[in-house]
Amino acid sequence: AAARLGAAAGDVVWDLGCGDGRVMHEAAARYGCRCVGIEIDAPCLDQCRARAAALGPDVESLCSWHLRDITSLPSGSLGTDFAVAPDCPSPSVLLIFITGHGLVALSEWLRREWLTAPKPFAIVTCVESLDTCIDYNRGLFAQDENPHGWEVYRDPVHA
Repeated sequence: AAARLGAAAGDVVWDLGCGDGRVMHEAAARYGCRCVGIEIDAPCLDQCRARAAALGPDVESLCSWHLRDITSLPSGSLGTDFAVAPDCPSPSVLLIFITGHGLVALSEWLRREWLTAPKPFAIVTCVESLDTCIDYNRGLFAQDENPHGWEVYRDPVHA
């Protein structure tokens, strides 16, 4: 998953719903990018911190972990430095690997954040989430015919 982020040193990658943090760990180790994990489950964040420490000071120093409910992040959180925490710059890449239902539920907020962010960022999600939202034969969101006007790029090499 980290290889498909397109991240490099100098990027700030956020993972909304980071779980045990494995994608952030790999991105920090491979690409030297700053990684921010947002998770609602405190024990998962304990695992994130422990594994980052086990991977060494380089990875540990590139990662930060924050206990937050992504459904209650305020407007402007994704495009503003330090909106989530004092040590948390805004993302250049936002990773969100959640269910298709969850992606649809967050779609309006994500699109608003993406359109109004003072600093631009890319949104990366998994094919499984998009496949439950998008009918690629018609190019439309299955339920609401793309009410938010998302432009979707599907990488032909990795799809």
